[in-house]
Amino acid sequence: MNQDKQLKGLLLPPKGFVSRAPALMAAPSVKLLDWKKIKEVAESGKMDGRKLYGSRFVIQQKHNNCAGASSSRIMAKTLYDARGIVAELSDTYVYSLINGGHDQGSMLADAMEAIETRGTCLRSRCGPDAIFRTQYDTHAADAEAKSFRAIECYAIRPRDFATTDELWRGIWSALCLGFKLECAVQAGSSFDRMNTDFIVGVDNGSGNHAVHADGIALSDGDRIVGTGENTWGTWWNQEGRMLMTENHWEQTVEAHEFFAVRGVQSNPSDTRPKL
Repeated sequence: MNQDKQLKGLLLPPKGFVSRAPALMAAPSVKLLDWKKIKEVAESGKMDGRKLYGSRFVIQQKHNNCAGASSSRIMAKTLYDARGIVAELSDTYVYSLINGGHDQGSMLADAMEAIETRGTCLRSRCGPDAIFRTQYDTHAADAEAKSFRAIECYAIRPRDFATTDELWRGIWSALCLGFKLECAVQAGSSFDRMNTDFIVGVDNGSGNHAVHADGIALSDGDRIVGTGENTWGTWWNQEGRMLMTENHWEQTVEAHEFFAVRGVQSNPSDTRPKL
């Protein structure tokens, strides 16, 4: 991995921080599925993000805003799910709310709280280089962002599950039920290497890069995988997309809270954004 990519994998550790987001399994709309049902959904292809979204939402982040970039992609996809609109939502607006005035990365939990409480505006309002609040019209951007806020945002923490088996069933169940998974991965030298099925390599570490899973599928025969997307541009891997397994998350979910997001508040009077 070159130095440019290392900079773009700057996800800050929470250091004991616990978000205010409710636990996933506390949500009345969430049901813990059994392995048979999870595999049925994965095998059906109905929740395969490669088929649902392709590469139309892939962006290339220009700064250390992997958490902001990934969370804005989740917002764009939930808006697409709800209204069929392909909107260019700003990644840097989210990052500007949580970076403390420095381009030194951010935390997953902060990005999730930002999209739920503040939302995000369009990229035409806050462009790819506007990573600080002084670089764009905050009044206009803040007003527009209220139209694009996450409705359902739940935390996934190992301690909220009775067993490890329930933790993994919870993660896969969320993807089966249409949630997007904001997660941490360790982006090292192996992350750029993928097998013939486009499953990216696994690096040891607590997680230095934010990505998201937007669906569930079967790969390598009958292996359950998360269909996901990176924020390094369409040149990377399979037009910016990838497949992830439990191996990518078993270390990082212990160090970072993961988040399941579904639904977006959108203003029906907004015009269809130009891409």
